[in-house]
Amino acid sequence: MEKRIILVIRRDKDYWLYGKESHYHMNNNDVKKLRDMWDSYFNLKFIDFRLQLEAIASSNYLDNKFDEIHLYSAIEPRKIKDELYDKLELYNSDIIVPVDDDDWIDPSLAGILRNIETDKKFFVWDYYKSWREERFAEYQTPKGTWATITCAWGVRGWNSFLERHNHLKLSEEEYSQTYSIKKPLSLKVDNLSSLGFLYKIVSKRKGREDTWINSIVKKLEADLKITGENHPKSFQEQFKSYIKLLKKLL
Repeated sequence: MEKRIILVIRRDKDYWLYGKESHYHMNNNDVKKLRDMWDSYFNLKFIDFRLQLEAIASSNYLDNKFDEIHLYSAIEPRKIKDELYDKLELYNSDIIVPVDDDDWIDPSLAGILRNIETDKKFFVWDYYKSWREERFAEYQTPKGTWATITCAWGVRGWNSFLERHNHLKLSEEEYSQTYSIKKPLSLKVDNLSSLGFLYKIVSKRKGREDTWINSIVKKLEADLKITGENHPKSFQEQFKSYIKLLKKLL
């Protein structure tokens, strides 16, 4: 059976629409407050901003030569097996790449993975995070593992990592089964609507909701100053679109 490269996209839109509990443990009231504050302050509603972010990211998904692309909801991430696993008829040669709906990937990623001849199980590559280039963390944590972020790895066949859709954390034995690509092939956009960023605001400023928007505005002002000149050419058009989207908020 010929190797297939399969993209799995976790969508956050439903989480923000319905305010269900997530792995970030933001309760329904906090989610609603954030949405309402955003909508009353900025010129572009929060959900519209998220949808346009998703459109920017998806431009390179379609340019890639993935054999299959699947979406699932972030509302109940633990149900990924119910939503997705039964739909996939996986073979041992297949490689699955998990991303979030606002992550950027290089248009050559699928082709590069398809052309790799190896029997190793895990695939990792360099990436950009918070607009800076980083590499697969080739260091041991106190628990003797190696780690990298979502959107910078793939795995051959189904694996429990996909159920968590998480940072890839490998034991020493698993690390020996890893193929590393020394090229930045993805960019994790640390944008001002990301769950991680907004959770930090909420958790650090409990009871001080009036400061939430100020923190988001500071992040917006900082992102507008980024030039993106150090990014690979494959991300330049997406970066320009992102800056245009930020300006729509003002």
